[in-house]
Amino acid sequence: MSAASRAGALLLLAACGHSEPFTTADQRNDGPFSATVPIRLTHAAGSNLHPAWSEDGSAIVYSYLRGTADRDRCLGVLPAGGGTRLAEICAPPLEDEGVLDAYTHGGMDADGRIVLNHHTNSSFVQSPQGGELLLTRLDSVGGRRQITPLLRTPPGTSRPWTYLLTPAWAGPGRVVALAAEAAVGTWWEFDSPPPLPFDTTFRASLLVELLVDETPVRWATLAEVDWATMLAVDRGAGFLYFVVAPPRSPLINTDAARLADTVYRMPLAGGPAVPVYGAPRAASEVVGGIVGLAAGGGRVFVSEQRGVPSSGIRPQGEFASIIEILADGTTRPIDTRRIPDTGRWGRITASPDGRQVVAELHSAPNLADLYLLDTGP
Repeated sequence: MSAASRAGALLLLAACGHSEPFTTADQRNDGPFSATVPIRLTHAAGSNLHPAWSEDGSAIVYSYLRGTADRDRCLGVLPAGGGTRLAEICAPPLEDEGVLDAYTHGGMDADGRIVLNHHTNSSFVQSPQGGELLLTRLDSVGGRRQITPLLRTPPGTSRPWTYLLTPAWAGPGRVVALAAEAAVGTWWEFDSPPPLPFDTTFRASLLVELLVDETPVRWATLAEVDWATMLAVDRGAGFLYFVVAPPRSPLINTDAARLADTVYRMPLAGGPAVPVYGAPRAASEVVGGIVGLAAGGGRVFVSEQRGVPSSGIRPQGEFASIIEILADGTTRPIDTRRIPDTGRWGRITASPDGRQVVAELHSAPNLADLYLLDTGP
């Protein structure tokens, strides 16, 4: 991206601000419900999280609980239609059982190369103690190569890179990701799950690209995106999308605080970011916001939580919907769930042609499975 293009992206984000978010007509999305039955892809105990469709549409990469006492998380690769895992990326079998190894936030290109986050912790507190961005292959040839260490503040930046969120292949050897310094919410991988099925979000400060085939790996800032929480890439259409949330305290439950999330679109080739959707707030709503983002085939999808709070100390809203954002800023419902009767949708990922999405369905504390949904024509 040229310096002028990058400056345009930064200026536009600054102009939009958080106090006057871009909004569209209020679409409650409490119906109609999906006419098709979602297909369950995972059946393992524990939480199956962070789904990402492979670049060629053949597989789904996701993170799952290994089932060990130290709560290791592995990265699994499923056929796109479900079935037996094609690969499992885990800590070695003889790894210290007192160390939590978390393999999360993976992305796979058309050649079977997988980029992923790896974090370690030996004290089971909220913050990881070690971290790195890795590159490996579906066929395991070549082992695992460190792209960059994490939990450090790279030269020229002011905040640490604890996570590189939702790394996605944006071209040959080019990976884009959100550099996040912290998790915000009630829990995450390194803490015990809460008594209710809640999620967490991350605070990113930069949208970056990494040229992973170069030695050493080079990286560049595409835009400053303070309070960005998620990223999706539609390589076929030539755009990337990201969500910016209102600033909030780490102690505020994210399920009750996302009231003005905004989706931005930015050309992969460089250029300014423009807002395309803002989660509106109806007078009857006190909670709501975007919890998942996906793009493919020139189409954009989000999963949202909306409505008045349920009882308890952690309100979570009444409805969880997956919707498509149309070109005019209006939305089309894909599926709606009533919380807590049928669980709630979480993060989502779209097939390269946009005809299907895979979504987390959270049904209980530390229990989430992946489901496949058709999005229609």
